[in-house]
Amino acid sequence: MLNTNMELNWTHNRELRELTCIINDRLWYTSSNGGNTIIKHYFEADICNQTILELTMEHDQWADEKFWLSENYPELGQYSPIDIKDELQEQWMVKHNWQSAMPLFGISSDGEYLDRLQRTSAVQEGRDMTDYYQNDSTKTWIEEDLDGNFYKREWSDENNSFYNIQPCCVFPYNPGRTPISKSEAEEIKALSGLV
Repeated sequence: MLNTNMELNWTHNRELRELTCIINDRLWYTSSNGGNTIIKHYFEADICNQTILELTMEHDQWADEKFWLSENYPELGQYSPIDIKDELQEQWMVKHNWQSAMPLFGISSDGEYLDRLQRTSAVQEGRDMTDYYQNDSTKTWIEEDLDGNFYKREWSDENNSFYNIQPCCVFPYNPGRTPISKSEAEEIKALSGLV
């Protein structure tokens, strides 16, 4: 197993279209474009400072920040990315039947792929819920959480499939899940004839 295990908990505020990662009451990060630009918020002498961390073709300031987090907040885990050539990344994808991305940002303690924001693949794929109803031909996917709340996944015409759960650098304006009522979920399922 890889020695990378820094996992960060990002939450998605659908209304604000913003991702937030809170480290503590004096340090947190936000992004409104899937992590392509990240704003670091930190208190220093009771003044809230902000630093913009940009992803460019030449440099990824967020990668530098993750090294800094590893050094200053070791309880978050070690960040040890894999620097590998594109050809070897493609070989990895072929070997894994294109079902698994090359874990360039590490593997979690549970063996999950970590993305650029250090979220597990389980978070991005939405494995925290159960499927209530799914029909790709009608572009409908309804999920239920452990508390009995229902959500509808949105369809991505660009990718010709359902969006992941949170925005990312590839789909920065991913809307996330749409909350719906139980009666709406039941009505959609009933209209499909699967009740």
